[in-house]
Amino acid sequence: MTEPGEPIRRWRVLELTALAAIAFFLTNVLLVRTAVRDASWLAVGIQILLGPITNLMLGAGVIAAQHWGLRRDLSVRGGRRFKLAVLGVVLIAIGVDFALIDAIPKHGC
Repeated sequence: MTEPGEPIRRWRVLELTALAAIAFFLTNVLLVRTAVRDASWLAVGIQILLGPITNLMLGAGVIAAQHWGLRRDLSVRGGRRFKLAVLGVVLIAIGVDFALIDAIPKHGC
């Protein structure tokens, strides 16, 4: 077992960031794909309710993983920056989902 050093800390933070980015990307692709395939009330439900809730829960999970898993690896300032970055990604994902689903021609059945 090696002593925790600077390269290991950066790798853990980088690893969590990469996993979070992949999770956000795949989750939002699945949400938009489901909305495109349905193009009715389910798409509207995803746009205004399910999409934002899913992104907020995913963001909360990433912040929880950062808190419990990387507690010793991030300084207080770095932890705050990470949480703000996750919040920014969540808000951007919600906005992009809303815009993409809004562009779908929907039918009323």
